[in-house]
Amino acid sequence: MQVKRRFPTMENIVESGLMTKEELDEYNSIESPHAKYWFPTEWAFQLLRKARTLNLIDSDIVYIHIMERLAKFRSSIMNLVIYDWISIPIIYTQVVNLTVRCYFLCNLMGRQYLKHDYEIPNSKTVNIIDLYVPIMTICQLVFYLGWMKAAEVMLNPFGEDDDDFECNYILDRNLEVGMLIVDSCYEGLPDSGDDDSGNYAYTAAEEPEDRINLQGSCSKVKPTQKRACPCPKIKWAKQRKPSRRQRKTSENDRNSKEDKKFPLKEVINSKSNGIIVIEA
Repeated sequence: MQVKRRFPTMENIVESGLMTKEELDEYNSIESPHAKYWFPTEWAFQLLRKARTLNLIDSDIVYIHIMERLAKFRSSIMNLVIYDWISIPIIYTQVVNLTVRCYFLCNLMGRQYLKHDYEIPNSKTVNIIDLYVPIMTICQLVFYLGWMKAAEVMLNPFGEDDDDFECNYILDRNLEVGMLIVDSCYEGLPDSGDDDSGNYAYTAAEEPEDRINLQGSCSKVKPTQKRACPCPKIKWAKQRKPSRRQRKTSENDRNSKEDKKFPLKEVINSKSNGIIVIEA
């Protein structure tokens, strides 16, 4: 609402210098029933492609990175439009206000001392009032009303209350800092000079007594001879060469497994001069 009061029409944006007359004509030439917040971002994409074509951008990596940043900026604007378009239902605020007020109205009637035992006829007990201030009720009143007021303030963070965002200041600050980065501060690198090797000055109040060195927790620990346990040498057992019987047994086991996996049937044809024919 603050920015809307500052720029009620698009012509006011042109008068402030944020938009040129040609840009306004191009903006108005697009006919769309939807919000045209994305149109200036499209201009930025076109300028970025033109800068890459003219080799004003050194590499494609920088070009893609800037494109991703512009796309993220456009998505952020879309989120703001959605938050402004779909607000919190008014029934929520009405229910909360009605609930809090009815609750404390019931407490006003239900948490009072209406009649004591000594006022009841034929009662021998006498009660003494030991609580004159309803402390818990007061705490509930402060907490519940405080939460309700805080929720009412957060309903419209872009309003004109004292606790809302200072949109005009944010807009002016971002524009000023952006212009300083690309104009005044561009290529303004000072001479760094020689390094002082870490001998930096301290004030008298903040001067450290002892310099702290970055070391491990066990750097100064010296274990005694009893605790020092040298690592024993590892002896690897030599693998024995299998005997002829073991090799033969392993070959038979392997052949039996292959026969189970691929069953074959041997048929000896007596008329083929003793030739063995194997059929699967």
